[in-house]
Amino acid sequence: MPGKDDSVREALKTKGAYGKDIDLDAYEEGDRDADSVRDLEDSEYRRYMENVGVVADEMERSGTLMFIDNGMSHCSPKTQEGLEM
Repeated sequence: MPGKDDSVREALKTKGAYGKDIDLDAYEEGDRDADSVRDLEDSEYRRYMENVGVVADEMERSGTLMFIDNGMSHCSPKTQEGLEM
């Protein structure tokens, strides 16, 4: 029985039923390490966040989770004592 990797490789050779075929070999896998952001208010990303409606101060919310280039860069949950998430 072929392994999981073998079945994926075989599936990649299959032509799609719709649309134009994409050559996946033309792309490179990028780095998965995201910039770590400790303080949102002093972050270089603050301007970008405000441009899309995200306020950097963490008032009136239960936490913040931010991803940059598909990698988690900031997590600051605010929970009440005794509350489990």
